[in-house]
Amino acid sequence: MTGFSVLLGVAFIIGIFTFGVFCLFGIWQNWPSFINPPDDEWYFYSQSFIKKILGQKGLIICNYGFGILCILASLFGLFNGVRELMNFS
Repeated sequence: MTGFSVLLGVAFIIGIFTFGVFCLFGIWQNWPSFINPPDDEWYFYSQSFIKKILGQKGLIICNYGFGILCILASLFGLFNGVRELMNFS
């Protein structure tokens, strides 16, 4: 494994973790783009589409789930990366 691939992996893990925290923080702070997106933009804005299909409570549940999933995926990637580096010796 080269140093560049390790740095790229770490950057990806940090990015996914940050995005998950950003999603959860946005819901917690009641940001309109996460809680109540505009209804007329459903055809190109995924949050509005989910709100149109599942309603506002469904959108909030999906956003919480996606944020938690991003955090768990980044932690899983970090665990696998550290394990691979330890076995690389």
